[in-house]
Amino acid sequence: MLSTPQIIFFIVFLPCTLLSIKEDSELIEIENDRHFKEVNAKKLELEFPEELNLIIGVKEEIQFTYRGHLSSHLELVFDFDHNILNVTPTRLVLNPGNDSTSLLSIVGLSLSSRTFIDLKDCFLTNGTRRIGKCPFNQDDVFVRLVVARSSIISVLVIVTGWIYFGAWSISFYPQIILNWQRKSVIGLNFDFLLLNIIGFFCYTIYNLLLYFDPIVQDIYIARHGNRSLIPVLLNDVIFSGHALFACLITAFQCFIYERGTQRISYTCRIWASILLGFSSLSLLLALFSFFNWLDFINYLSYVKMGVTLSKYFPQAILNFKRKSTIGWSIGNVLLDATGVQWILYK
Repeated sequence: MLSTPQIIFFIVFLPCTLLSIKEDSELIEIENDRHFKEVNAKKLELEFPEELNLIIGVKEEIQFTYRGHLSSHLELVFDFDHNILNVTPTRLVLNPGNDSTSLLSIVGLSLSSRTFIDLKDCFLTNGTRRIGKCPFNQDDVFVRLVVARSSIISVLVIVTGWIYFGAWSISFYPQIILNWQRKSVIGLNFDFLLLNIIGFFCYTIYNLLLYFDPIVQDIYIARHGNRSLIPVLLNDVIFSGHALFACLITAFQCFIYERGTQRISYTCRIWASILLGFSSLSLLLALFSFFNWLDFINYLSYVKMGVTLSKYFPQAILNFKRKSTIGWSIGNVLLDATGVQWILYK
């Protein structure tokens, strides 16, 4: 059976080594993929905002600009949900010349968390009839919109988001501070800590690859459609990396402070071995192209889910057996609960 230092080493360093192999083996593929994206970006010479937030009843304008030379008029025909948006005009004409520009006026009519303005048709015209095809792929032209009830509510949504982000981010520090003050980790369950490290390591890898890796992003868009948003934001990457860092600090405290007879339980070692074995096997299968990297990080998300469902029981059982919560900070749970409360408000 692995000792505690060996388990920590296995969690932190082995996956990092294998991931570095993955990056080296696909360096050429990444460069080719970037070149492919650059070529496609040059083909779509129509500039427009891809996203827009609206307030019901408030008029906004979208500017469409063709970056290049038009030898004839370019007509754009738009489609949208008439119950949610009022768009005028429904047809735009870009005049011949360089960097031709035209404006589209939009008013939100009803609430919507996501709606679209689509380019229904596109063609070159001499003013009376079609004379040519659309100079770009019209399926790539759409504007994603959110229609809110008021600007105050929109601000409140942002504020509540930062509140639960902050609550969850600082929830790790009450335990770290308590350990430092007591110079002891007696009362903190090591099973909970180990599972937390595994979970946040998987969550961090998931966020990093989906946010930064163009290969994973392309697979995601191909699977879910080009209108799908990548479901990872920068604050997700920061939160998961910070959470892993905080857990590793707590683990370091377990090595330098008094811990009594506390050890990782055999039950947790078995469960952790299953989770790590599943993660490592998934990584190896992805390295040898049995499935793609999006599938790999999805499997890591299952590991994180398994950790979340199981990690709280060891600490609760330890508190019950000791009939005491001394050495365990309730601040972690209170801040976790605060974050959940505010995300429900959002």
